[in-house]
Amino acid sequence: MYFPGGNLWGALGEGGNLMYWTVGADVRWNLQMVIKKLRELKLDLFVLGGYYFASLNMSYGAEWQQTVVGQVRDFKEEVFLDFRSSSYFLGLQISKEVVDIGIFKLVPYVGFRAIIADSDSDYEWETRREATLTVDGQKYLYPRGIRYKSAGVDSDLAFYAQIYGGAEVTLGFIPVTIGIAYDPASSNFSVNVSARFSTARH
Repeated sequence: MYFPGGNLWGALGEGGNLMYWTVGADVRWNLQMVIKKLRELKLDLFVLGGYYFASLNMSYGAEWQQTVVGQVRDFKEEVFLDFRSSSYFLGLQISKEVVDIGIFKLVPYVGFRAIIADSDSDYEWETRREATLTVDGQKYLYPRGIRYKSAGVDSDLAFYAQIYGGAEVTLGFIPVTIGIAYDPASSNFSVNVSARFSTARH
């Protein structure tokens, strides 16, 4: 998925940009191939593993002129953020076809996945107004402004679990998947909707 934010004048004020994109893949193995009872019940039980990468770049800035001690001065404020995250997951998912009438098909599913995530970020800000920066308890005055750039911030590995479920609804050659996911540790919910074109027999 790629989301170009463009100029977010209304959301960020004077002017801002936001770009978010993510890419990933997973591999699935259907245990129905080795467990006879699953075939008899027409249940699909998948063991799955995968990886996805997400990137977020955000900037916000404002410029204006102001009269200071009889002189017109240009002022500027800018903030930049660059965030990257890599996630690896393992999980189980079970599904069963409950409706198959002509071109209409309904397959509900439920699953669980364990996720390990590693992320890092960089940030930068600039001001052309008088600023005071405190380092190790010592204050430094910059009358005409300052530009600061981090050396990078690495986070610890994060482990969390998700419970998810939903249904795939197929009408003709267009399968549509609607699902929700829940993170018990943070109590966060997420919703996803996707559609694709398929020439496989349904």
